Amino acid sequence: MMRDALQGLFDLTGRTALITGAARGIGLETARLLGAAGAAVVLVDRDTAVLEASAGGLAEEGIACLPVAADITDAAALDRLFARLADWRGGADILVNNAAMVQRNPAAELVPALWRQAMAVN
Repeated sequence: MMRDALQGLFDLTGRTALITGAARGIGLETARLLGAAGAAVVLVDRDTAVLEASAGGLAEEGIACLPVAADITDAAALDRLFARLADWRGGADILVNNAAMVQRNPAAELVPALWRQAMAVN
C-alpha cells in the first residue's frame, strides 16, 4: 500500500526531462530513474558513441528517449538542441544540469582558458 502511494507521488507520466552529461554515470542513472517514473528523457552529451549506446539501452527498458549530441558551451548547439526538443515534446518540464568538467591540476598550473572552460560547463 505504501509503495502504491509513493508511486503516485513520483509519477512523471507526460513529463519531459532534459539531462546534460547523460551518456554515463550519474546523468544516465538519473535519466533511467526519471524514465522509470514515466518521464520521456532528452539525453545530452558530447560523446556521441556512448550517448547513442546509452539511449539504446534506455529504449530497450521501455523509456522514451531522445539522444542529442551537443556541447553545452556552444550557443549554436544549444539552439539546435532546443529546436529538437520543441519538435519532439514541445519543451522540458524537468532540467537536470549534470554536465561537468573536472580539472585535476594544481591551482598554480590552471591557465585562464581552462578556468573559463570549467566555468562555462559547470
